[in-house]
Amino acid sequence: MILQNWQWMFVYPAVVLAIMETLWIVSRKRPGFGHRTAIVTSLVVRLIYLVWRVFFTIPTDAWWDAATGLVLLAVEVIGFAQSVTVYATLWRPHSGGSVWLPRADKLPSVDVFIATYNEPVSMLRMTIAGAVSMRYPRDAVRIFVCTTADETKCVSWPSNTGQPTSPGRTTRTPRPAT
Repeated sequence: MILQNWQWMFVYPAVVLAIMETLWIVSRKRPGFGHRTAIVTSLVVRLIYLVWRVFFTIPTDAWWDAATGLVLLAVEVIGFAQSVTVYATLWRPHSGGSVWLPRADKLPSVDVFIATYNEPVSMLRMTIAGAVSMRYPRDAVRIFVCTTADETKCVSWPSNTGQPTSPGRTTRTPRPAT
């Protein structure tokens, strides 16, 4: 019976995908329209799936088949409960209001640690350039580079870019002989 109507197995997922795609397109044109509708649609689809899973897919041939099917069903029910929890937190979107920072002299100091392992010096230079160009008061930022690269290339980089740097203490652990 199931093998004779195997084409219908593709209809349900196609309809669900079409509904979700339509909701996504409409929500792009009208923000706020499809948010809750998409959540409800997703919950209904998952609930239909769980009902189908309970009534039509648990094997009853042997007790170990039924036990395995029930364990897998329990995992899917737990996943459904997790998705309900996530959807409950997403039901009312966060406003995302701006937070004003205190004056520049009241900002905390920030330490940036750049950890690399056998990275090319060119990549390290781009990472250091990104850290140096942060929009934050320069006297409140300290940048530490933890690298295995050749120190002569790394140390010479900040001086030839003209970026202000402060001398720091370098601790070096010996590398194993290769």
